Amino acid sequence: MAIINKAKREINAKIVYFGNEGAGKSRAMQYAYGRIKPSLRGDFSRVAAGGAELLFFGFMPLDRPLKNGYRLCLHIYTMHGTSVSQAAWRMTLKGADGIVLMADASRDIALLEKSMLQLKDILGGYGMSVDEIPVVLQLDRSDAAGGSFDVSEAERLCLTRGGSGIPRILSDLSSGEGVLDSLITLSKMVIQKIAVRDDLSLPEEISYPGEDEAAGPDIFQKSLEPSALPDSLSASRLPMSDGDAGISVISEDIRQSGDSVEIPFEVSAGGEKRRLLITVAAKFE
Repeated sequence: MAIINKAKREINAKIVYFGNEGAGKSRAMQYAYGRIKPSLRGDFSRVAAGGAELLFFGFMPLDRPLKNGYRLCLHIYTMHGTSVSQAAWRMTLKGADGIVLMADASRDIALLEKSMLQLKDILGGYGMSVDEIPVVLQLDRSDAAGGSFDVSEAERLCLTRGGSGIPRILSDLSSGEGVLDSLITLSKMVIQKIAVRDDLSLPEEISYPGEDEAAGPDIFQKSLEPSALPDSLSASRLPMSDGDAGISVISEDIRQSGDSVEIPFEVSAGGEKRRLLITVAAKFE
């Protein structure tokens, strides 16, 4: 659920890219980040979490305040790695306002079905269903011409697994085609859901940049900005020189609050263990 910071007059919402290993979540996030104008985005951050990594950044989908003076900030998250635990996904999805469900169309549709079941299970643990939260299905076809399963198969799967109103977007991560469409579509859905909240005085129809001249300049750059992206997602491991020393993230205790994330670490050195809490904030100017 979106968090309202009345002191800063900010509305903070959370979007999670979810899917099986190799679905393209990290690549999609990196592409979107590289296309968002620097003035409207925070840092692209990554933190080691056991055998995986938590990736996140924040940006403003509207380049001006809403009519009530509030600014809207979207915080984008995913888990990257070959061994992401159910507990890590559960914490990442906690409080999500929207989800991009990603699938590689060149692989077996059983992987998409497994992701949907996992998503339903995690959301069910929070008393929610797939139909109660904005979800976009992004089918990527960058690795094989035509894909190994038909788009209609994915649509039927969504219907049978409880996702009756999920929009479907085709993408090609190798060229970037369709990647921003997923984020834009989901952002609009999240914004419209926030607009009808009883505790906010927002217009029910909020203009999204690019829809008309009055909405202001587009938030996206015309081309990808490679220099803005991290050189390597695997480079976020924290080295320790002492052979007996180590540092690890306590992934089950990661917390989000407004525009900040609290990440607890366990640091061991010289036979002693200590807990270190780091707060990472996305600051917009």
